[in-house]
Amino acid sequence: MIRFEGVTKRYAGAPGHAPSVAVDDLTLEAPTGQITVLVGPSGCGKTTTLRMVNRMITPTSGSIWLDGRDTAGLDEAELRRGIGYVIQHAGLFPHRTVLDNVATVPRLLGWDKAKARARAAEMLDLVGLDAAYARRYPSQLSGGQQQRVGVARALAADPPVMLMDEPFSAVDPVVREQLQDEFLRLQRELGKTILFVTHDIDEAIKLGDQVAVLRVGGRLAQLDTPSRLLADPVDDFVADFVGRDRGYRALGFREAPPLALTDEPTVPLGASVGAARAATSDRWLLVVDEGGAPVGWVEPERLVAPIGREHLHRGGTVARADGSYRAVLDAALSAPSGRGVLVDGAGVLVGTVTANRVVAAMSRPAAAAGLGPRGVRDVTWVWEHLGDIGGYAVSHALLAGIPLLVGLALALPLGWLARRFPRVAPVIVGGSGLLYTIPSLALFILMPLLLGSRILDSINVYVAMTIYTVALLVRSVVDALGSVPEATALAATSMGYRRVGRALAVELPLAVPVLASGLRVAAVSNVSIVSVASLIGYPQLGYYLTDGYQRSFPLEIGVGIVACVLLALVFDLAIRGVEWLLTPWARARAEVSAA
Repeated sequence: MIRFEGVTKRYAGAPGHAPSVAVDDLTLEAPTGQITVLVGPSGCGKTTTLRMVNRMITPTSGSIWLDGRDTAGLDEAELRRGIGYVIQHAGLFPHRTVLDNVATVPRLLGWDKAKARARAAEMLDLVGLDAAYARRYPSQLSGGQQQRVGVARALAADPPVMLMDEPFSAVDPVVREQLQDEFLRLQRELGKTILFVTHDIDEAIKLGDQVAVLRVGGRLAQLDTPSRLLADPVDDFVADFVGRDRGYRALGFREAPPLALTDEPTVPLGASVGAARAATSDRWLLVVDEGGAPVGWVEPERLVAPIGREHLHRGGTVARADGSYRAVLDAALSAPSGRGVLVDGAGVLVGTVTANRVVAAMSRPAAAAGLGPRGVRDVTWVWEHLGDIGGYAVSHALLAGIPLLVGLALALPLGWLARRFPRVAPVIVGGSGLLYTIPSLALFILMPLLLGSRILDSINVYVAMTIYTVALLVRSVVDALGSVPEATALAATSMGYRRVGRALAVELPLAVPVLASGLRVAAVSNVSIVSVASLIGYPQLGYYLTDGYQRSFPLEIGVGIVACVLLALVFDLAIRGVEWLLTPWARARAEVSAA
């Protein structure tokens, strides 16, 4: 059971303005094993209310109780790991397979990988997803399939309580209805305590055991069963929000009694023109399949060939004979013949009924419901100096690569701090920007002067390169972490990841493509800048450039250029290779986009 006791949430207003109230003195109870739906217009505080349950948002005042425990006294991460959470667009981790997405919370709870994956496979089967989807990535699924994975993930650790924030609103109407029906089936089997947010009153009425209508400003207007909400809205606001056709919607809660049905003439698919015309004198004739299930209507007089599916009129809906008045009446009103098609639980035709007969029954009392340099002197020079070129290349690679790795290790926490604390972001990002706009030559001249004697010169160069690399990478880290979808970060937080854990397990893996792009730029830049070190006495590959110019030896210049280009290419390919290994999910998404 979830209980709100005088819960209020206020946000500080702009200077000179009063605080804004998102939720105002809310008291309500979501019973154990039932679905309580929060519905209302934009700004009514329904999502704020939901997120206060798992302390994604902290109430200003009041208390929230979960199965007899005040949530304010519980550890946030442990609280969230015990609550299923489903959001719009599913909030799946794109860098994890479907199976590992579903296994997230069990793994956080300490389950071993085999047990967590076995449970995840069970959940995928429960929500109607074939085992073949387990090794796919979210980008390879349809919107409806992604939502099913989201529900499976929320159920994986068998939480007694589930929070669902407009989980079906981002899919098309047909898939949405299918997901709603599947959700109700799961609830009948599992009996979870569910708090569900939607802006759609029809969805609220269909899914809720009780519905809480909230006003703008976060005040509770009415808490009632769907049938009573439709039959007896407490005021004009609720009446207007529920809608003018609430009487018709209320029929969905009234089970139709046994109706006097008509034995409808039928023919099977493939019947001849003569057989169809002989079966009825009516304009419309019902067609069934080999199992007796209705498949559509035809007009016999317009047939010129045996009945095929291309001849069928599928405008009418089909209702179960033991369904609600609304379903039966809709079948009658939508049928081209004016006769609603009713079936049994197996989908086999049991008869038809007219709208007049349904309305008559309703009126009775019823229960509510290659460089080519000029002047080459001696090509054999390259072969003679191959060993030196190799040694310089290794030295060059170390001077470019070590600062790249150290710089990345330093830039990652700095970038995270800039994202985590917006007030220090201008200092970190702005300061790094100033550093890497200093000409590289000036940087190499300044560092030996500032940092000491000739004994430390090589260290000075490494320090200078590292500072330069950090300055270059900080912006990339900030941008990379900022590229993580908000819904994904929200989903990670809701499942109990702490900030550092979320950064390491979710945000950093997803940031790899953007971060790798920044690393490639930094690596190429470092290879270029290290060439300048030859001007202050450090003989890397840049030596061949400066010595070649001084000696007017184009071949030597060419060797320096080609070697630097090849080294930069090696760095680029190495980073791309690491990126390829770390981002199978991105490759899968690219394949889907290409298809």
